Amino acid sequence: MPLVFDSPHSGSHYPGDFRFCCPLNVLRTAEDTYVDELYAAAPELGATLIGAVFPRSYLDPNRAVDDLDTALIDGHWPAPLTPSHKTRAALAWCVVSPERGPRSTTVSSRSPRSSPRIERYHTPYHRVLDETCGRLHGKFGGRLGT
Repeated sequence: MPLVFDSPHSGSHYPGDFRFCCPLNVLRTAEDTYVDELYAAAPELGATLIGAVFPRSYLDPNRAVDDLDTALIDGHWPAPLTPSHKTRAALAWCVVSPERGPRSTTVSSRSPRSSPRIERYHTPYHRVLDETCGRLHGKFGGRLGT
């Protein structure tokens, strides 16, 4: 059975529109540094490796698009929200300092589907992950986890 390795928090390319709220060395503490390198040999062994190139402090691909704290939204959000118990580590967040930990950033009240960050990073990441898992499920007929 084929394996899919997913490394959603290894990204270290900070997009040009990212506004640094603290020094880069502090932001980098949010990265799961080297996980993608740890998994790098997986494709040579027949597995699939999917890794984010953007940092989770810019946009966290492990959070659902509707996992937002309403207190952090600038304006009226036009779609239903489903905050989870992990909403504090929101879809878009920033590390303030090692002592204070992650703090969510204000998110524009534009539609979740039209937000540039979601359109350019979250949606394509999940599309690749879903298509890969779907293709492998169709070919091999099962899966062990998500």
